[in-house]
Amino acid sequence: MRRKAATLVLVATLISGCGAAPTPAVTPPPTPMTYADRLAKIYADYTAWNAQISASINDPAPGAPTLGPDQLFQAIQAGFASTLDAERLVAWPPYVQADMDQLIADEEQISAQFGQGAADMAVLLQLRDTDIPQLFAKILAELRASPSNAPTSSPATTTAPTPTPTPAPSIAAADPAAAYVACADAVNAAGQSLNAQLAQLGSLSAANLGAREAIYLTFADLEASFRFCLNGIPWPPRLQTDVRQVLAASSAAEDLYRSAAAVADPAYLTPLLDQMKANRSADAAAVLRLRTDLGLPSSSPDSPAPTAPAA
Repeated sequence: MRRKAATLVLVATLISGCGAAPTPAVTPPPTPMTYADRLAKIYADYTAWNAQISASINDPAPGAPTLGPDQLFQAIQAGFASTLDAERLVAWPPYVQADMDQLIADEEQISAQFGQGAADMAVLLQLRDTDIPQLFAKILAELRASPSNAPTSSPATTTAPTPTPTPAPSIAAADPAAAYVACADAVNAAGQSLNAQLAQLGSLSAANLGAREAIYLTFADLEASFRFCLNGIPWPPRLQTDVRQVLAASSAAEDLYRSAAAVADPAYLTPLLDQMKANRSADAAAVLRLRTDLGLPSSSPDSPAPTAPAA
């Protein structure tokens, strides 16, 4: 029993950093789906089931049954099984097949460790935070850049939610600073718009709680997209520590925003707002270190924290 309890803590630590799927765009669906559309949808579904498991561990619904370690392992394995099935159903173009094979192997490795009821934390964090997100980003960039992005055989039923565009691998490798700015600019523009919407709501009240929660949920999706974009940049070794700190602050921010988007009473939101303020300080410090080491000037925090002060 003690071993299972310790493994349960590991599951919570591993899954909690996974982002939720970005909000679907309201546009007419392509018919049929392109390879890029298909991979974007697979990634969105992958992040969605990770977020669902994370919520069952960290923020379970009132009255929801507590899942034991064995049930959590089964849920994780079922999630990976659905992702792997979706990836194997597509006849991917030859120019991405090697990367797809590696992506599938990494996912199989995580699933197998949970199937054994044990896991190597260092290995799983490397796969989750670096290997798998970078492969998704790399393959998606290659598919979008290809002039022969032919459609797959399955017709589309919904528009695939697409993460924040990731700089092309060749550009990112040649100039990580420019690639980083592209990621930051994308989320900062959306974050400024959301901050303006929050300001228009005025003081927190029961009447505007629902509107606030919708904005916080969008902020959470922006954090997930920001990390997806950063993970697609091939960072040099000297910047790895800086990047990990920015990713950790962004992950913590996303968790806070999703918690804020689920409160039932304005009174419960106040302590979360205090935590958001503290997290913004850590976020701004991490961003400043990375920007300094990239040779970039300081600016507003590059992950979209609500009501973030200019830095």
